[in-house]
Amino acid sequence: MAKRNRADPVFRHSLNIFRSVPSDAKRDIEVSTSDSVTVRSHEADRKNIATTESSWPTAKALQAELTPWKNKAAYVVPIADESGKPLGNNGDELLMRIFWRILDQAGIRTVDDIRKAEVLLVPPSGSLLQMYAFPDLMQKSTSENMEAPMVIFPSSANFPTRDPEFLFRGRTSKTTWILREKYSYDHLRKAWGDSLASVGCELILDHDVVASHSEVVRDIFKSVKSGCPLVGARKDVEQNSVSNKLNQPLASGAFGIARSAAFRQISTRVPYGPVYTRLARAVRAKKQKEAGAALISQMPEMSREPFLGRGVLHRDISSKHQATFDEYLEVIAGAGPVLTDRLHIALPAAILGKDVWLVEGGYHKARGVVEQSLQFVDNLRLLSSPVGRE
Repeated sequence: MAKRNRADPVFRHSLNIFRSVPSDAKRDIEVSTSDSVTVRSHEADRKNIATTESSWPTAKALQAELTPWKNKAAYVVPIADESGKPLGNNGDELLMRIFWRILDQAGIRTVDDIRKAEVLLVPPSGSLLQMYAFPDLMQKSTSENMEAPMVIFPSSANFPTRDPEFLFRGRTSKTTWILREKYSYDHLRKAWGDSLASVGCELILDHDVVASHSEVVRDIFKSVKSGCPLVGARKDVEQNSVSNKLNQPLASGAFGIARSAAFRQISTRVPYGPVYTRLARAVRAKKQKEAGAALISQMPEMSREPFLGRGVLHRDISSKHQATFDEYLEVIAGAGPVLTDRLHIALPAAILGKDVWLVEGGYHKARGVVEQSLQFVDNLRLLSSPVGRE
């Protein structure tokens, strides 16, 4: 496999402030790489970043990656558990709708039998984290065709102690793993670069597909209004995750543990939908508002006022515990200003023109996506934390 090293588009980041992109954000700086791993990044030039006419990046680079597979038979690796139940949240469903549009535009046809596929496609998702079950499910699923090349659509990744080489071990064709932000890109290179190269995995830095397909997002959401402020604070395992502190419990104390266990038992028996979300919202309402208050406390004091009134909606509408997909679309489209630590809320809200505050939570993805793809988006502000904490 030929080795290609290019300068990475690295954007200097002002830490602990609410606007993260300086005026010289387009500087290209050479970043040291592993001697063995094959990596490349798409040029941060006028062909692939926002112009003065548009605040959002284009999808030209991703389209170029998919060009060789036009009219080829592709198998889409399911983002689902072993029973076939989809993993992820409402934001992941939005990603899947964009993903199918991308395949249609690229002229790629899909097949249901992985053994007949000429290429394997892993949709964009937030599931390629060590703490989740999906990496093992993906490895098991793709093992049924070890000869076809694989393309992993732009995602973030976090494997602090487990080498992701196991995902591709034994494959006889190249894997192209596209990362949507430089922290995941650098993390995989520096921690696991040699072993990934040994199994034929090439790493690429590109844009988040929601950011690069803003016109598709506008078409999916359609009607846009301005209503009550929305505070969308996440309440799940990823909220507490950093690179070296994974799988922290969501509830503490005997009562909290028992309540969480009881809710899990109920949730496995009630399918996602209006009944499920009404039940989940009732159970989690108090905790949801407490999480929202914590986000508000991280804002500059002068900007908190819109989120302190009685009409504020406190709901993580990206979570299927809090909203159906139709509610997710409706609430974001009808919201006023938005405060959230969910990229799945912040990105579409910003695309629809909402005034958005994004609080960095969990690991590096929020900061990374803002630096990589949103340097010209004036209506989204990042409340960030130092890189050094990871």
